[in-house]
Amino acid sequence: MPRKKRRTSLKYIDQLKPIVPPAERAVSHLNRRMKEILYPDKLKEKFTITVVFGHSRKKKYRQAVELAKQASSYNTEGEGRWLKHYAKYDPPSAAKLFELTALLNESIEYEVLVQDKPLPYGHDLWLPLMWIFLP
Repeated sequence: MPRKKRRTSLKYIDQLKPIVPPAERAVSHLNRRMKEILYPDKLKEKFTITVVFGHSRKKKYRQAVELAKQASSYNTEGEGRWLKHYAKYDPPSAAKLFELTALLNESIEYEVLVQDKPLPYGHDLWLPLMWIFLP
């Protein structure tokens, strides 16, 4: 007598052990790069552009430093002629960013970092993209 096939249901899927472990609840112990890769939705960082410029003897240098101090985040590194200024801007402070870069374009060399990383076309692509955040 032929054996009847039992009907299977999808309930057996619930009984299987998970292949991939559930996501971690806290990701504070991971470094930034690992958070970007594993849990991009848990990364709470805003888009930022950082303007980096060094010490200069140009006339506009003091004015540039005063403008940089008005950034969302400002710090310095080094001393004397090796002093570097880091002015970080988020989207709401885009107007201040353009004010500083307009001043620096006149005579002082500077570098543009996107999310604290040197990316290609910082001056020509990433900086102009901040125009969309102007009111």
